[in-house]
Amino acid sequence: MTTKPKNLLISIHPKPIKKIISGSKDIEIRKTKPNIKKGDNVWGYATRPESSLKVKFECGGVIECEKSNFWLEYGSRIGITKDEFESYLSGKMMVYGIIVSNLTVFDVSLVALKQIPAFEYFQPPQGFYYLSDDQISELNKYLKA
Repeated sequence: MTTKPKNLLISIHPKPIKKIISGSKDIEIRKTKPNIKKGDNVWGYATRPESSLKVKFECGGVIECEKSNFWLEYGSRIGITKDEFESYLSGKMMVYGIIVSNLTVFDVSLVALKQIPAFEYFQPPQGFYYLSDDQISELNKYLKA
């Protein structure tokens, strides 16, 4: 039995999202393990000052690894320095990495996003949340228009 892919919306600061778009970053790190698997969709919302939905990509897999090993194995693929990595993950033992695959780039401002009926009361996620089927359907219609 095939299940529908999940649609995870995550907030990403503008600098790392630009690195995803340029291809210099192909793993998005998280402090909390996302409940997604290979083939699920990840939507990236760029935080202020951009405040816009910027990317969609397929989850190429989720890496779960101890912090020290993660840097050694994947540090060159996450788009930040060792100091930034350590600062971001201060106090954490585990790191979770979402592998970016099949990237699609667009730019839907917060104002435009709120014009889509299923996003009328949209608030950018503090970390992440899952989009509903209605939100995905309306967002896909908007992006194809």
